[in-house]
Amino acid sequence: MKALSLTNLDRITELNFNRTDDVGAVGGLLSISKLKNLQILKAQNNKLDNVLFSAGNNPKIEELHLSNNLIRSLTNFQTINSLEYVDLSGNSLSLSDVDTVLTTLDSSGITDGTVKLEGTNALPTLGKYNTAKLSLETKNWTVTVNGGVDARFTAAQLYQEDSTTTNTADHPDWEGNSSQDSWNNDLPNGAMTCSSSFKSIRTTDTIKARVGDTINVSITYDYGTNILTTDTDPNPHINQRSFMVSLVDIGAFPQASENIMNHEHVSFMAKFLPLSYQNSTGYVRLFQGNPATGQPDFQIGSNVAIPLSAVNSGTTGDTFTLQFSITLGANAASTVVTASLTNDTDGFSVSGSGTLNTTQLANFYSSLVSPTSNIKLNIQTGKLTDLNIGKINVYSATARVN
Repeated sequence: MKALSLTNLDRITELNFNRTDDVGAVGGLLSISKLKNLQILKAQNNKLDNVLFSAGNNPKIEELHLSNNLIRSLTNFQTINSLEYVDLSGNSLSLSDVDTVLTTLDSSGITDGTVKLEGTNALPTLGKYNTAKLSLETKNWTVTVNGGVDARFTAAQLYQEDSTTTNTADHPDWEGNSSQDSWNNDLPNGAMTCSSSFKSIRTTDTIKARVGDTINVSITYDYGTNILTTDTDPNPHINQRSFMVSLVDIGAFPQASENIMNHEHVSFMAKFLPLSYQNSTGYVRLFQGNPATGQPDFQIGSNVAIPLSAVNSGTTGDTFTLQFSITLGANAASTVVTASLTNDTDGFSVSGSGTLNTTQLANFYSSLVSPTSNIKLNIQTGKLTDLNIGKINVYSATARVN
């Protein structure tokens, strides 16, 4: 791998070192800050990790062809206001850099452009409903962003509540069974809600990641306003899952099998435990699901749980945030997983970490890094009626590569 720095080359208007493979690939930092007359830069399929621009010295650059590199940062990009075509797909840009690209292009005032940010870059703030993205589209820009979701269930993100579009599965970001009462929009409360047992909904867009990336998932929800009770089922690990969030390799709805346990996945479950569990008075505890059995075999946070007394709050219902992240190492054993469940109302939390080092989870790792997989966020209710929950409300759902 070679490093490349170009300075004081004022006569260059187009620079092209596109690659089709790794042979002779240019890596590291690419500085074009002194190329005062550069209009077109082509450096696709290299190993660049940063590109340095200059406020005063790159006034004419119109096209950037930088797809399929390792770019994690764009230095001084916000100073460029002449771009009409930007292809940064298949890099590893952070959330802040993706946001900067969109806001910079939007503030330039240029119309009829193209910007490609899909692939392994971070999803922008608010995802497809990023303010700068929407503004660019009104200026006739073609804008593509990475898969995933950053949902707030409001009219601003095109969630509706009328006779034809109440079901959340009718929204372009989600898929599932819209022919029955399952997940529905609740605009007055800014939520999607479900009152049926074992109902799933998943994102339509797939999440692409590669070694070194981190996938972050965060779901904020509550269990409705009923007084919550512990689970008295004699076999709660099998029969009672009150809430489950998964990343699953699954195609477009419907599949031959919609059960995520039949697909490569990793799941995290917040569930009510019985009064007899560890001689307790009842807990909500976080588990990691076993892809082989579908059971919550791996406890997250040993001997730590949220007491049921902290969950109950009379008639208002406490809000919880379930979060997990997966940082992709070179293999499953070096891939780090962290998870947490927090009662946002009362401040109680449980957290833990581990690795994807079992056979089943190693298979899931292979799906994560495969360019042909369809990793999606899936949200599933549990056996709501047995736990006096009644319904689950989800107020925000985020799944993104950072």
